[in-house]
Amino acid sequence: MADFSVEIVPAPNGPMFEFKRIPSKQESQPVSAFQGVGLIYRIADAFIRFDPSLKTKADEFVSRQLSAGGWPEQIAECFVAAPDWPSRMLTAWCLLGEDERQKAVELDYECYINYWPSQAFMEAEWTAEARLWIEAPVNMKYI
Repeated sequence: MADFSVEIVPAPNGPMFEFKRIPSKQESQPVSAFQGVGLIYRIADAFIRFDPSLKTKADEFVSRQLSAGGWPEQIAECFVAAPDWPSRMLTAWCLLGEDERQKAVELDYECYINYWPSQAFMEAEWTAEARLWIEAPVNMKYI
């Protein structure tokens, strides 16, 4: 079983979020900005799974949530531009400071939920790979 699931379900007063997690795991977004970004993406994807025509609303949600969290609007738009999970993860990793990257690596994922599709960011080579990725001209549009 996955650590969590995020779905949007029909309800009498309009669609609502249904968030389920393993009770033994703790929320990671209060202690890790990287995990917080991962959760925002998961919720946005739930909008799109519920109704693909909500893609624009999902993008607006990502931008609003990141802006509300203190990210400048231009940076929030960089997150919106990332088209897939590998690009999202690399974009987030590159835009976060060293302190936040360290927090993400140091979290005990036996106890905390990982909102990203992998734990590649835990590998020693990840930051070097991320730096090479972000320097590639084709990827500059994300930052």
